[in-house]
Amino acid sequence: MKTTQKLIQKRINLTSIFLFVSIFFLVTILLSIPNTSEGQSVSVLNVQKLDTSILPIPNTDIPLSIKFSFPDSVRYGDFKVELLPSTVTNYRGTCINRGSETTPDLSLRSTNNDGWDLNTTDGSLTRSVTSETTSPISVNIYCEDSAAYGQVKVTLTLDSGRTMEITRKIPRDDNGNKIADGWENDATKNYVGNEDAETGPAATTFNSELGVTHNIIANTNTGDGLTLLDEYRGAMLKDHITPKRFSPDTKDIFIQHTSTVLAPFECGNASGFPFSCWVIDTASVIVNPNTASGNNGVIAIEISSDPQILEVDEQGNNVIIDSYGYASGRADCT
Repeated sequence: MKTTQKLIQKRINLTSIFLFVSIFFLVTILLSIPNTSEGQSVSVLNVQKLDTSILPIPNTDIPLSIKFSFPDSVRYGDFKVELLPSTVTNYRGTCINRGSETTPDLSLRSTNNDGWDLNTTDGSLTRSVTSETTSPISVNIYCEDSAAYGQVKVTLTLDSGRTMEITRKIPRDDNGNKIADGWENDATKNYVGNEDAETGPAATTFNSELGVTHNIIANTNTGDGLTLLDEYRGAMLKDHITPKRFSPDTKDIFIQHTSTVLAPFECGNASGFPFSCWVIDTASVIVNPNTASGNNGVIAIEISSDPQILEVDEQGNNVIIDSYGYASGRADCT
């Protein structure tokens, strides 16, 4: 009888232990399930991808829009915006022919971000918001190069301790080659930054607007000395306030002159010409001293500031007839 009672008691104890362990694990599982009243991360935080029309321009801001929504259970949250240092470019200068600094091409500043606090230690921006804060909020990323690139991380920490984060590329670069998709799509190119693939011009004859016949000799060389990244960064041209980006589909010729007689000009892809011609704004004939890929020896055609035009007289002698300009040097695409 006593043996039977002991067995029954032992079974009761085992059953109690089993029930206790089962309840413990059930409670643990339930507690591990996120509180859906706070919403999923996609419904609480959304950092919009940049429009492809936004390209980096030196000394300007790139705006980033941050959307968020709080359920009734959330009272406030803390934002942190930071650039990931290992992803930010630091090309020399601000374009291929201007400046020499090698500081990061993107940065966060307090002067152009009202309502945000700058952490001087890591360069991040922070801001607290409540359920009554109007969404979206924006943050400006300062740009210092015409090919600036980097990744920005936005972190939102709710009062419950829940944390969400989203990373975006600046500018938009879905194919990951650090060149803005908007420019690549317009240029019908989608290749790596050190490629230089223009072809031509083919042999042709045409009459200019002045009625002069031009004979173009075929050029079988590939490229014009400027890589895709150089074409994208662009150069400062005479009388321009921002760098001019070039087409990777057409070879470019550059002219450098300081003449006060010749007016600054820009013929670009002139009608009938199988190349583009530009006047650079620099004292050097080197077009791309700040190249980040490829050869930095693209040389412009130089026009002297003390020019002369010669005419051959009846005896075959060169005679100075006026002072307008003369060209020397070479253009890499011809």
